[in-house]
Amino acid sequence: MTTETDLSHWRDGSTKAERLCAGILGINGYVDIEPQAPIGGPDGKADILAKRDGSQYLGAVFFPSTPQSFAAIKGKFVGDRQGVARHKAAAFVFLVNQPLTIGQRQTLRQLGEPADDLFDLERLRLALDSPKGYGLRLEYLRRAMSIEEQTSFLGTLGEDPARRLAEQRRDAKTDLLLHRTESIARHLGVPQGPSSLDGPDAIGPIDAPVSELKISTLQLLHRALTENAPSPTDQQTLRNVHVWVGDAEAPTYEPPDPEEVPSRLTELLTWWQEHYPLAVKGGPQSVVPALARLHHGIVSIHPFLDGNGRLARFVTDQAAREMLGRSISHQMTKNRKLYFASLKAGDDGDLGPLETLIQAALN
Repeated sequence: MTTETDLSHWRDGSTKAERLCAGILGINGYVDIEPQAPIGGPDGKADILAKRDGSQYLGAVFFPSTPQSFAAIKGKFVGDRQGVARHKAAAFVFLVNQPLTIGQRQTLRQLGEPADDLFDLERLRLALDSPKGYGLRLEYLRRAMSIEEQTSFLGTLGEDPARRLAEQRRDAKTDLLLHRTESIARHLGVPQGPSSLDGPDAIGPIDAPVSELKISTLQLLHRALTENAPSPTDQQTLRNVHVWVGDAEAPTYEPPDPEEVPSRLTELLTWWQEHYPLAVKGGPQSVVPALARLHHGIVSIHPFLDGNGRLARFVTDQAAREMLGRSISHQMTKNRKLYFASLKAGDDGDLGPLETLIQAALN
């Protein structure tokens, strides 16, 4: 299976398709992205509203689960484009998980306006198989990075992310991020120099092996994996608010209070660093339980406002590659009901189901 086949044989429904496409627009220069009805209901011929170069775009997503004729694709394009006038948009962006020839793309463009934008199967694949798209690909297609892609991904962060962030301090958003990171460092007792970036647990490089996983590593990975988040100041910032999973009145899970997050993370990562060599020495039968505890720990602590599952899956995959020379396939989370049940069992102290999923997903 490849990114192309995962897209063209889409099985995850319209809601996830629209969220995936909103993310793809985000890594292609669109801003103020607003999915219109991601949880169902009429959308008024507008799956997504977004802006690019100051102009309002109406977006339509067509992700059928089986191959479609060009006549069907063209009909969908023409029908959905009628929403442009209704929503007073300036142009139309159409995202379809079907292959289109050069002539077919030209035909669709002639049916619209010069400013219209078109993402066919090949362009969607290129976006997800690029360093900017790896996070989206992992979240929506459960497709981990190859060794070559890891190298490319880390290269986009620069040789020294800490120095790069320090050089950007004149930017207001980075100043706010730095202020919050300094607060975290003080809470952890990190020695303060001229900049909190000098502290060992503030913001540091991420090229260390997973055996040396630190809070700073998780922060930088979170920043990279959520590059196109709606609120950049939430990137790599440990949450400072109370959150819950599910309904506010009857939550299915409540992560620890924000005041506990730094200490809980420190406890988890200290255990990981100490247990790592013992797990490697014990082979797969010791590594898999360790991976399960690490994965569940990150998800259950919920250190960031968003993207915790994506971060946990990424770290688990990298750890498996380092400790066993094997990756974690998308099978781990393909059955969402089973995956969430395994996390719930972990909340109750039983990591066995999660270990089973990880073992089965090793490839």
